[in-house]
Amino acid sequence: MADLRSLVAALRRYPDPVTSADPLTSALVARLATLPAPPQASPGFRDDLRAQLVAVTPRLVAEGTASDAAVTSRPGRVRAAWRRVPFRRPLAVVGTLVVIFGMLLTGAVWLSSSSMPGDSLYGLKRASENVQLSLLNGDGARGKEYLTLAKRRTSEVAKLLSRSSSLGGAPGVHAAGGINSHTAKLVTDTLNDADADTRNASRLLTGQAVRNSSHDPLRSLLSWAPDQVSRLTDIAGRVPAGSLHDRAVGSQQLAERVLDRANRLEANIGCSCLSATSSDDLGPLPCTVPCNPPASKSVPPLQAPAQTAATGPPTGGGASTAPSILPSTISGSGASASLPVIPGLPTPTGSASLPTGVLTGPGGSSSATGTATGSAPASGPVVLDSCGLHVQLGQVGVGLGPCGLHLHL
Repeated sequence: MADLRSLVAALRRYPDPVTSADPLTSALVARLATLPAPPQASPGFRDDLRAQLVAVTPRLVAEGTASDAAVTSRPGRVRAAWRRVPFRRPLAVVGTLVVIFGMLLTGAVWLSSSSMPGDSLYGLKRASENVQLSLLNGDGARGKEYLTLAKRRTSEVAKLLSRSSSLGGAPGVHAAGGINSHTAKLVTDTLNDADADTRNASRLLTGQAVRNSSHDPLRSLLSWAPDQVSRLTDIAGRVPAGSLHDRAVGSQQLAERVLDRANRLEANIGCSCLSATSSDDLGPLPCTVPCNPPASKSVPPLQAPAQTAATGPPTGGGASTAPSILPSTISGSGASASLPVIPGLPTPTGSASLPTGVLTGPGGSSSATGTATGSAPASGPVVLDSCGLHVQLGQVGVGLGPCGLHLHL
């Protein structure tokens, strides 16, 4: 009986079909009301029905509870489901596409490295070169890259002329003495690009050399220009006379100008005249006046110090304060000798007899015999000062001491 009450209580949550406003429910209830009365139930029918209801009641109650919980938590489940939307999947797709595109672009750039003017991938090749050039820093690095590009353009022109399709074989297609108009235009455009790269390289490298007084940027031009002149000379020789030949000769002359400019600036590096030089399409101009190296610190000429008074004999290891002695000449019969002259004394003009004897000094001994030129004021026969012992013999004085051997008139 308790189970039946529980079932009734569970069913009470739903509206009574008899009072329902739904037309289908009202029609169903009306049809059920017209059904004939069931036959009289057997005595055991009630017991069987009761047993069946008791058996299914727990399941009905459990299903009702689960349904209510599902209805109650539906907004939360919707929000959770919205948060579980796989946003990572579009990002993964985009990342994969970027990687694939990068691989394709890298492969296309690699394939375009061998393309020639007029090929479908040549534009991609030039674009990749511009990107690589823009990533370089410094005039030196950019100038060397321009040299590489100029050499590459010249090689492309040589390959264009080597193609059999470049020769005009049909009437009306001749443009430059056997070169068809299409190839002639490609050659002209490529030579124009090569000349532009050459001028850019020359401006950057020569400007850096003059600013920094450095030979290294000029050596890059000097090592590149001879080969470039040789390549352009070969190209000009392969093109018959005509406008295209003149165009190739113009590129050759430009490379020769760059070589001459680098050689002349190489000789002017370090000259002060470069500080005021002007520039043209190839960069700084060489000096037009004789080269003047930058002024260096001048060394003043050697002058004899003034004679100082003696203060006493020098102590061990000390510098001497003796007056400076300049050489003079003694000439005599069959002999001449260098004589020191003390600054401040009159220049010898006369002659005096020089006695024969031996003069001894730090360098050894020497003998002098003859006539000495000049005169000297008289002094005592023997004088002792800071330069040692002085002996005056008439008009000639001989000194010997720490100042060395000296003879004065």
